[in-house]
Amino acid sequence: MDNLNQKFKVHSFEEGANRNYQEPPLKDFSYTKVPPPRKSGNNYRPLIIAIIAIIIIGIGSLWLGSSSKDKAHASPTKPVAAVKKQTQNLSSAPSGNLTTYSSNNFNLGVTYPSNWVISDTPATMSITSPITKIVNEYNKVVEGKIIINVNPQGQLPTQFGSSPATAVLNSQLISYSAPTPAQDAQTYLSFAQYSSSNIIGSLNGIYVTGNFGYLKGQSIPQSDIQSVSPLVSVSFEQCSNLKCSSLSNLTISATDWSSSSFANPIIAIIKSFQFS
Repeated sequence: MDNLNQKFKVHSFEEGANRNYQEPPLKDFSYTKVPPPRKSGNNYRPLIIAIIAIIIIGIGSLWLGSSSKDKAHASPTKPVAAVKKQTQNLSSAPSGNLTTYSSNNFNLGVTYPSNWVISDTPATMSITSPITKIVNEYNKVVEGKIIINVNPQGQLPTQFGSSPATAVLNSQLISYSAPTPAQDAQTYLSFAQYSSSNIIGSLNGIYVTGNFGYLKGQSIPQSDIQSVSPLVSVSFEQCSNLKCSSLSNLTISATDWSSSSFANPIIAIIKSFQFS
């Protein structure tokens, strides 16, 4: 039994404590600390360079601005629309004084530029532009006039013909500026090519079509136009002589409508209509 105890003798803690025991050294984690940045005069160099660059850019901008102003006074840039296509002069733009007119024949009021001319009879009321340059269906610039017509319900121009017209542009929805209680707030403008016109993209007339709108290529029946009261349309006339004392029917290019100086006066006049 003593031998067995000696074979499996367990050393107690006290016995181990009598040995030469050494504590393991503590691990030093100080290398994980990021040293503070070293202050140096070179840290200010990027800031100084940035300030100098800002000053140089500012001086350059002032010089370029003054230079461009001088060039603008010396030779004004031509409008983009006029460079692409000389559709007209500015005489038809709604600039200058405006005139307000009331028609007893058609129970309506309208505001138009004072350089346009108005004529009013029981059969028709017309508002005619001064002489302006227009691109015709053959893509040539001609002198002519724009005429906004007001006719009794159902009175289509003879040029419309007996066949439906074709929409050469999508109808455009506009809002009246100050509609009366008896008037719809909005209307469509529709762009018609008559069946007698053979050149694709020709624009013969513009019509106020009320609630009727058409996509490009769709037919515009006569009955739709005739149902609107009063019948408001836009036509174009070409000067037949130098003084433009004589006029003839003019078919224009549908691309004319993309020129704001051409379209805006027409839209402004139609939007001013007040029907009672």
